[in-house]
Amino acid sequence: MANINVFDTNNIKSTGLTVNGVTVLSGNSSASILTVTGQTGTFMEVIDDPTSNLLWGISGDTGAVFDVNDDSINAYVNFNYTGNTTTSGNTVIDGSLTATSKSFDIAHPTREGYRITYGCLEGPEHAVYHRGRTNSDIIELPEYWSGLVDVDTTTVQLTPNGEYTPHWVEKIEGNQIYIKSESGKIDCFFLVHGERQDVPKILVVYKSL
Repeated sequence: MANINVFDTNNIKSTGLTVNGVTVLSGNSSASILTVTGQTGTFMEVIDDPTSNLLWGISGDTGAVFDVNDDSINAYVNFNYTGNTTTSGNTVIDGSLTATSKSFDIAHPTREGYRITYGCLEGPEHAVYHRGRTNSDIIELPEYWSGLVDVDTTTVQLTPNGEYTPHWVEKIEGNQIYIKSESGKIDCFFLVHGERQDVPKILVVYKSL
């Protein structure tokens, strides 16, 4: 049977402690149950405070490093992790995401027992697209297009539907693309691309560190 070491942590201080087996720490105050202190300050603290959702945290001489709360985990420094990570739920990143490859993996929609993996289309820019079909000589882009996209990077592809009739772009003004066709009849599919202007351009080739 494993050794069980039980410590009432109230007012216990030690300059050195070695234990074998299972260690149980208990305290009866709404304060620190365990505080580990180094030469430059507090490095780890486990608390029992009903007024806070903090379970334990690690701090350094420059402040908080890592906190574990009832409902979240917060890291305040660069986080390097080796291994596989599985997450259930949504992930929100306030910043950029860099990866060797990006894909989605889902259950096959029509074949039971199979899955589908698709890779993300890559390119040397942060681009967005708008696509559809039109019978009008004006393609209406979303109202936010000119604010999101550098309009000078807008490109348009037109594919005639049904009979072959050349279509072309006459001009682009704001959030409207004016098109014409050789027959005068408009019926085509369109694909519009543009580069985002709200984020920095990608440095495609750079010297490795």
